[in-house]
Amino acid sequence: MQLISLILLAIIVLPVHAGQNLFIVKKNINPGNYFKVDAQVNSSCQLVPYANGKYIEGYWIMGEEQGQRQSMSILEERSFNKARVSYINSTRTEVDFIPANMELARKYFSNPVIHLRSRLKNGVCGLEAIMDINGQEIKLKQLDVNVSKFLSINYVTVKGTRPDGSAFQRTYHKK
Repeated sequence: MQLISLILLAIIVLPVHAGQNLFIVKKNINPGNYFKVDAQVNSSCQLVPYANGKYIEGYWIMGEEQGQRQSMSILEERSFNKARVSYINSTRTEVDFIPANMELARKYFSNPVIHLRSRLKNGVCGLEAIMDINGQEIKLKQLDVNVSKFLSINYVTVKGTRPDGSAFQRTYHKK
C-alpha cells in the first residue's frame, strides 16, 4: 500500500507535460507539410528530456494528408539526433542547442545556437526558442526554407518576434 502511495505521489508531483511547440519549419516543396520542433517541461517548469535523452523532439505534420503526425525519415532522424546541447543551466530552465542542420546554417547566421527557455509567468509555464540575430533576441516562430529542385537551400526566412513584441522577418541568402 505504501509503495502504491509513493508511486501515485511521484506521478502527481512530477508529471511531464506534453510537448509544447517551439517553432515550425516549412519548405517550398510540399508546402502543406511542415516540421514541428517541441520540448517538454515538468510541473516545476523545468525542461525535461524525452526518452531518447534529447531536450527537443521533431516530427512532420502532413497537411496534405489531413494533418497526421509522421515520424522523420531515417536520414532526417539521424541528422536531428545529432543536435548537440552546448549548455544547460542548473535549474534546467535554459538549454542551448545546435541542430546538426543548423551547423550548416553558418552560411546564413553567424551564431546558429538556439536558446531554449522555460518561464513561469502568472502560473503558466511557457517555452521559447530564441536566436540571437544582430544582437537582438528573436523568439522563433517559423523558418521558411526555399529548396531548389536539386534539394540545395536557396535561402532561409526567419519569422519571429522581437523583445518588444513586434514581428520580425528576415531572409538570408547564402553568403
